[in-house]
Amino acid sequence: MSINNKTKNGSYDFKSQAAWAKPPPKRLSSYKIRCYIYQCRDLPAADSEGSSDPYIEVWATDKVKPRTPVIQDNCNPIFFSTLEIYYDFSTPADAPPIILNIWDEDIGILGNESSDFIGRAIIPLSEAAYSTDDTIPTPRWHGVKMGFSEHDPSSGEILCSFSLVADDYRFKVP
Repeated sequence: MSINNKTKNGSYDFKSQAAWAKPPPKRLSSYKIRCYIYQCRDLPAADSEGSSDPYIEVWATDKVKPRTPVIQDNCNPIFFSTLEIYYDFSTPADAPPIILNIWDEDIGILGNESSDFIGRAIIPLSEAAYSTDDTIPTPRWHGVKMGFSEHDPSSGEILCSFSLVADDYRFKVP
């Protein structure tokens, strides 16, 4: 808003002010991220018999957290799963990292599920293999850690890639 006597002072040149000279900031866009999860290797054993029953859950901001099927008795599971999540950000350069949590499924005596945490892969898009269309990129291996620090011991690796598209994009590739 500007208060200016146009007849006395003339038209005001807003572009002479720094705030008006630059373009307005871009609003956040909604993106759909399709996660192609292929396999894991060298996961730690979480069960007493020396294996794990792993599944992968993608951390997402909504209440539903997509997850892969459980692979029974395996520390090197092959998933070949596709999961979708939604994120809001301006550009891939300022996107939050994709977080894949790996769990060991345990069924309790009463039939209730109580999963054990195996590890997590924190994958910035700058380090990930991703496309911006239906193309499935060649996957890359990413380290799995028990915590958030790079000094935490390795808990295996995960092979995955991603497609990053507008949230209303209709994929042609199954």
